[in-house]
Amino acid sequence: MAIPAEIYELCRSVPWPPEEPSVEPASVKEISNAETRLGFTFPLEFREFLGYLNGPCIGPGGIFGVKPQRSNLDIELNLESFPDWKIKQWIPVAGDGCGNYYVLVPGSSSRAVGFVEAVSSPEEIQYLVASGFWKFLIFLLRREIGEKGWPFNEQFVISKDPAILKVDVAPLPWEPSQ
Repeated sequence: MAIPAEIYELCRSVPWPPEEPSVEPASVKEISNAETRLGFTFPLEFREFLGYLNGPCIGPGGIFGVKPQRSNLDIELNLESFPDWKIKQWIPVAGDGCGNYYVLVPGSSSRAVGFVEAVSSPEEIQYLVASGFWKFLIFLLRREIGEKGWPFNEQFVISKDPAILKVDVAPLPWEPSQ
């Protein structure tokens, strides 16, 4: 598997903070060491992204990494704030800029991405936002450059990510609350 060309394009197109230093990739050893410390492995898509950009400050709250230059984007430091996430093997991969998180969720072959409202309900996935990490990044970064529809427009999301309908680890954003 390789990083989709659309991801490269979007990472170049989205706004970056003017003070952002160049973001180095994580090495295979750095990724493996983080997995060892955490006690679980990252999905291949996420590993590949870390090998391209490790903790870039893009998107509404940044995309997390392995010991990145910005400590607030460190996966392990974020997991310290939510120890149950580590037990559940939820991997925080991005923030929404308001204190909430996007996490990779076990239970599907691709590890779907869910949204967690950390302030009100930190121990539950509020809803799924994508069937896998690549789909999530495309949605997130396209929204940053002005595309509308994700994650609440059912027709839009399903047209771009039909596999999300096959993931049953959390509700979809347009489903009524329980």
